[in-house]
Amino acid sequence: MLKYFIFTIFTLLLTACGENNSHSPQNTVTTPSKYLTVQHAPLNTSSLVARNERITLTFSAALDTNSINNSSVYLENNASEPIGTLVESSTSDTITITPYSYLKASTLYTVVVTTDVRDTQGRSLQEDYRYSFTTLADTVQHLTPILRSRKPDINETSVAKLTSIAIDFTVPLSLEPEYSTSSYIKLSDSNGTVYDGKVEVFNSILKFTPTTPLPASTTIRVELNQSVQDMYGNVVPTVAPWSFTTSDADALIPNEGYGVLRTLETNKTASLVKNIESNASRSIVAVAHANTVTLYAVNYTALPTKPTLSTLGSLTLGSQITALESYNPVVNDPLTYLVVGTLSNGLYILKEENGTLTELENYPLSEAVYNVAVGTNLDMMIDKIYAVGPQLGVKIFTPNATTPILAPFKDVNKSIVGTALDLVDNIDQNNSNLRNLYIADYDGRVVFLDENGTYKRALDFNGSVKKILVEKDPLNIVQPRFFSITSLGKAQAFWSDGSIGSNVKMDLLDGLSDATIYVESGQSTSSFYGFYSDGSKNVTIAQGDAKQGLIQMSDNIISTVVVNSSINPFLLTLSQSGKLSIVNAMQEYEGPYASTSPSDGETGIAADANITISFDSYGASYLDTATISAASFTFVDVNQSSGPIFTFSSQVSYDPQQASTRITYIIDPAVNLKSGDTYRVTISKDISSMLGTQFNNGVDQNISFTIQ
Repeated sequence: MLKYFIFTIFTLLLTACGENNSHSPQNTVTTPSKYLTVQHAPLNTSSLVARNERITLTFSAALDTNSINNSSVYLENNASEPIGTLVESSTSDTITITPYSYLKASTLYTVVVTTDVRDTQGRSLQEDYRYSFTTLADTVQHLTPILRSRKPDINETSVAKLTSIAIDFTVPLSLEPEYSTSSYIKLSDSNGTVYDGKVEVFNSILKFTPTTPLPASTTIRVELNQSVQDMYGNVVPTVAPWSFTTSDADALIPNEGYGVLRTLETNKTASLVKNIESNASRSIVAVAHANTVTLYAVNYTALPTKPTLSTLGSLTLGSQITALESYNPVVNDPLTYLVVGTLSNGLYILKEENGTLTELENYPLSEAVYNVAVGTNLDMMIDKIYAVGPQLGVKIFTPNATTPILAPFKDVNKSIVGTALDLVDNIDQNNSNLRNLYIADYDGRVVFLDENGTYKRALDFNGSVKKILVEKDPLNIVQPRFFSITSLGKAQAFWSDGSIGSNVKMDLLDGLSDATIYVESGQSTSSFYGFYSDGSKNVTIAQGDAKQGLIQMSDNIISTVVVNSSINPFLLTLSQSGKLSIVNAMQEYEGPYASTSPSDGETGIAADANITISFDSYGASYLDTATISAASFTFVDVNQSSGPIFTFSSQVSYDPQQASTRITYIIDPAVNLKSGDTYRVTISKDISSMLGTQFNNGVDQNISFTIQ
């Protein structure tokens, strides 16, 4: 259920008009302790709330979930008619009420909590609890529902057996189908076998997930059995039946070679994560918690041990945060600045210094900002800030040369009702600044603008574009690629002249809520990695156009970002509950292995020789050095069944050309070794990778050598 609110663009309104509405007083029922009480309800009769309001009630004690249903908690209109809602306990002491469809404009509604609701001790309310609110006048345009795309496509072949069926429309759908099993969509094969599954709604997508994998190499027919309504009650158009054929290939194995290295529980509802600063020892990321920006440090000073997470400063703003972007106004400036877009308070400029945030400016805008981008000139000085939104259109600002104070520069035609925005800022061989804006709009297009907002071209896509990602690759300084990710999880690469790229064109997942790209550049080549989340617990990883892995997290992922240490990149994932996790970004199949000097069986070794044990990794170093100490190595003279005294040290070397990291441990005997004797070093199996994979497949490794 929470997926809907992560994915829909109207999620931003919910928090702003709900628990973050500074004009909404709390309603508190005071009763003797023998009764359950309602401690917080975010609305009252005088409050005007959005038509897509999600209502949250907090109680004085943990609730008995068996007592919560549509009879004990419900919503009614001013004629005392019940309204279709989903009632659920989102936490132990909280009830969330979600209307199936948008409420009517300028209408009085009442929430009723009856005495049938009980806590875990059996206590109930002293009497039925009621409160009312009035909805805002409707200002959202009613668009006629149109079928945009479907997945799998008509007559598509080699479809994964674990696929879900998705039908994408141009408007948000009523939530009611989510609580059905298979009454809306029917899957069957040529033998008449019908496949069970669950129907869910993700914003504009109607999704059917089969209960079990579909049979291999089988033609499957899809039928939409019942009429589906949008959130305004309009009936969406009829979808003709179509068929696809499954593959005989197996799906990705979850978590094969990937894993969570560290997790930080922020205990705050979150929506965005952005990497704002990186150096050799740590990265700082900004996380949006409703109307608060909080900074967190990703510390990798001690690599190759596991990186750590720590909390820095925070700053509360006047409205729900919708977008984050960072910049340094001057080359090598130690200060970092943030441009923060909000739902109703326009743009903020914040300064970050030593993990502390300071507000420098608030530029008011009445329209919601959905995305921001920052542009720099040939002197690497910030010269423009871009903001985009469905009612805002595109606004361009020029900051002051010495301070980040904004001045309006240009309003672009508001027919470009953008939601996703990215910018590329490259310099070609002629020292010309090639700057392009890429904007996704509601019509399934990507619009190209130049740096001054002048229209250049537009490309159409099969599916609403949910994410724009521009490849910022230093090896490709003339014409970068950009990547559009649609609501059905289709990724497509295009060049900035509109031609189709050759190396990224694939179906990634059943839907999409977030995506991040990472370009790894070497001496003459670069590798493209994509991290894609469908709003569930899954994150799909791809290299180029090939799916590489699948990570299953403990919570639904809503935002991701890559931070790149001096040794290897890490993926940060953010859940709606605010759980921030570090994941290894490069696949690791096996545990650590070692090379030694002397090698096993070698003879004629000098009496004053040291013994070295080296661990090598290419592209990433996931050996967890915290698992290694002098006790990890046993050193004995086989002829005497005893061990010489030795000192123990280590060193780390990195070859950027080969992207290779070598960690070497040195055993230095206190005295010369005995001529003619054989010595044995045992390397413990308890050495492991950051993912916990044991050394040498869980077997001690022995090497023996003989002194000359």
